[in-house]
Amino acid sequence: MQTNSNSYPHYKKNLELPKGLYPPIDGYTHQELISEICYNICVFLVENKINHIIAKKQSLYFVQSLTDFFEKEYLEYKISTYANKNYDDKEFKSINLKRLAENCGTITTQAIQSKLNDEAFAANKNLHFGILNVAYKTIKERILTLSFIEVI
Repeated sequence: MQTNSNSYPHYKKNLELPKGLYPPIDGYTHQELISEICYNICVFLVENKINHIIAKKQSLYFVQSLTDFFEKEYLEYKISTYANKNYDDKEFKSINLKRLAENCGTITTQAIQSKLNDEAFAANKNLHFGILNVAYKTIKERILTLSFIEVI
């Protein structure tokens, strides 16, 4: 889905989408996914004895990077399209959603990694890899819930 400008086509109620492309699903928009990822990162940091204020600031540090990566991939549209696609075989739908979830996990870790190279976490590999793991698992598990939901 390309637009004439370089801006991301945020969905609005009457936005005309190309055939076969579905609008974002409530609970699976970029903003909602990013909020859940950042919340879980913050919880992870607090559980690892990071001051809650620093943990919150650090988790919010990832928002722009996640937004940029997700918009580049049109992730909310991709998720919705995979979930709404008419599959004759429910097992095939489940396999495709699993692949999508893993792909989204990879995109998420790339976005987080692009911001994790600063000095704060370079010395602490457990926190570094823990943050990446939390981010990956959060989006993967969220997308896998679509296997149990009738979307349309």
